[in-house]
Amino acid sequence: MNNPLNFKVVISVHSKNHSFRLAEGLAAYNVLEKIYTMYPKFRVKSYKIPPDKIASFSLLGAIKYLNMHYTKFSDDKLSDFFSFLVASSLKKKKYPWIFHAFSGYCEVPMEKAKSLGAITIVDRGCPHIDEQIQIIAEEKSMLLKKKIEPQTKYVYDRMKREYEIADFIVVPSKYSQKSFIERGFSPKKVLVVPLTYEKSVVVIYEPINLSRFTVLCVGGDFYRKGLFYILEAWQKLNLPDAELIFKGGVPKEFEYLLNQKNITRITKYLSDEEMGGLYSKAHICVFPSLDDGFGMVATEAMTAGLPVIVSENVGAADAIENGKDGFVVPIRSSDAIAEKIKFF
Repeated sequence: MNNPLNFKVVISVHSKNHSFRLAEGLAAYNVLEKIYTMYPKFRVKSYKIPPDKIASFSLLGAIKYLNMHYTKFSDDKLSDFFSFLVASSLKKKKYPWIFHAFSGYCEVPMEKAKSLGAITIVDRGCPHIDEQIQIIAEEKSMLLKKKIEPQTKYVYDRMKREYEIADFIVVPSKYSQKSFIERGFSPKKVLVVPLTYEKSVVVIYEPINLSRFTVLCVGGDFYRKGLFYILEAWQKLNLPDAELIFKGGVPKEFEYLLNQKNITRITKYLSDEEMGGLYSKAHICVFPSLDDGFGMVATEAMTAGLPVIVSENVGAADAIENGKDGFVVPIRSSDAIAEKIKFF
């Protein structure tokens, strides 16, 4: 396709996020100039992005991978080096351009891009970082019955500086937008751009033919994803002829909630293909997060034909017509979750 406005977009992303989908879409309109990433080019082959549009600092990606499993190289230093390389690569252009970078790792290149005349966008997939760390600290304090202070990191201060530098902040949901507006940001600066689907996850839709009513819950962090409340709701319901398929982490303090015969827990890593097939094994999906900028699990489940029960702090609630596609319930309400499961 042609680019009638004659502008280009440069993307800078330290991780995957939804950046490759974005780059693929921009490339289709001949708008993408370059995407800077730590991912090696072979990891991007499943996306329709021209190879010459990908600037890969794959050595940094290899270090980042080793850092997750073997080494202890500072992630802050790694991201600083990535930012330095991106900033060093940026040049002044003769045409209008946009620098679109992902939150937490773009302060230096964004300042450089701005000095070179770019419109700057910081992409924040979650709510304002202060909102996120506050709600998690509150949750831990409440469940563990002791005062837990909000976690602070070097990268969090950098995020907040990026919010101020950027011309625009892109978030995936009204929930995330609200967290910025409550902290004094203009709605004109904080723009909602919903996510769609992750190309690498292929949802397998099969007609449900299960011997008993089955509920699916997929989440990572126990506190942030609100997993306590689905397990508590399941305990309250006491449905011997139903099954809960549960994939998520549970701290030792709360493992007692798993002591129910009708819970099938998945602890192993699942590939994209296996995750896609998991939805065909349930009748409904529950996603009770306390903090989720979007929550792709909810839309993937809906794609597979499942009604969903999500909390009001799941950004994908924007895409749910309450009572038709599923239900949106208050956060921290096992009673509300139990009521809606019982409805189904």
